[in-house]
Amino acid sequence: VAHRLTVTGEIGKPSIREWNQGGDPAEALKESRQVYFAESGGFVDCRIYDRYGLMAGSVIEGPAVVEEVDSTTVIHPGFQVSVDGYGNLVVTFGG
Repeated sequence: VAHRLTVTGEIGKPSIREWNQGGDPAEALKESRQVYFAESGGFVDCRIYDRYGLMAGSVIEGPAVVEEVDSTTVIHPGFQVSVDGYGNLVVTFGG
């Protein structure tokens, strides 16, 4: 015996959660380690940040690495990353 049920209805539009403002990435700094960048000619001392510790408004200058459970973002020398009001990492060239 098999049963099949189809239901149709309306649901509310989910709201987009804004991130807490903070801006000081030093609180998310985990450690510093050597990372290889070809454009720098070899290994460079690189700051490693915890993604979950970054707040909206945080700005990080490369070279840096942002680590989280399921992703890693590498910020090359000459680039910077900023966290927008919704928690997105926005990577741009230069300052």
